Amino acid sequence: MSIDFDSLGVIVFADSRSKTKEQKLVMLAETEGKCWVDFHYPGVCPQKGKKLTVKTVIAAHIIAHSKGGDDCVAMCAHCNAEQGVLPLHEYELILKHRYKKLNKNTA
Repeated sequence: MSIDFDSLGVIVFADSRSKTKEQKLVMLAETEGKCWVDFHYPGVCPQKGKKLTVKTVIAAHIIAHSKGGDDCVAMCAHCNAEQGVLPLHEYELILKHRYKKLNKNTA
């Protein structure tokens, strides 16, 4: 198993698309067990602080595997499905908009 971290702290796996239990645990540790979306944009993810497990975490792509990406972050099934084929930086634009709107409405 080969696990590396890039300059942004994103986990980069140099192997197949399916992740081992140990790899999933590393991903979960990076987000304190939360979905990546919930960790970075609290309140936007429907999990709302709920902890993911090795069985429920999805290894979501930063860059789609079909486009040569092997890097991933921990996401819940809902956020991963919503991200679809978007690169994470493009999906993040949607999340930032929702986060600002959510915080504007609760202020």
